[in-house]
Amino acid sequence: MTRSILLQVATCTAVVLASGLVSVNSALARKNKFPATGQTTAYQADKHDGIDGPVDVPDDGTLQRGATLRYKVRKDGTVKDRNTGLIWEVKCSGCGGELHDVENAYPWSGDIGRDTIWDWLDEINAEGGKGYAGHSDWRIPNLRELQSIVDYGRCGGCGSDTATIDPIFGPTAVFDGYWSSTTSASSPSEAWFVSFNFGSSFFTGKGFSLPVRAVRGGPK
Repeated sequence: MTRSILLQVATCTAVVLASGLVSVNSALARKNKFPATGQTTAYQADKHDGIDGPVDVPDDGTLQRGATLRYKVRKDGTVKDRNTGLIWEVKCSGCGGELHDVENAYPWSGDIGRDTIWDWLDEINAEGGKGYAGHSDWRIPNLRELQSIVDYGRCGGCGSDTATIDPIFGPTAVFDGYWSSTTSASSPSEAWFVSFNFGSSFFTGKGFSLPVRAVRGGPK
């Protein structure tokens, strides 16, 4: 990570982690489709209760509230989130730098000398003449949407495992942050991205190059 990103990690992590489990859309909550975090391990806490040592508490791993993370690989090679209805692009590795190569990285906004995520999106929507997987309404996911496919029960930074639902979504980029379409309200020259190694969200300068994953559909 660059020094810029590390500074933002220190200032923004608490806010993001506190808000990261908010519903992607209020309609999901009304339909009982509020996504679960994926955490299934229960953790104890040392309470101020006069008992020496940690005790059981109704934490996330105990209650496991929310709709279980569920995905379906479609015939066109894309993946549908059964909870949100969102349809996601699948990445490939070692595919020669083609449009869906996981190693491709782009700035959010740049200059005339570099393709941005928006130029990449134009190519996705024109792929094969009809768009990727036959659709031309692909877009860059907003921050909430991107957070919705993080599995908080896994930790990519803890070993070989990753927080994505691999191999469903394809490989994870070496630099694990993926751009969202959401700009930082406190700094409009920066935009939010989601780390799929640690499940955290940060923001960085829009001229910084990061991988990007396309999405379509879902509640409006």
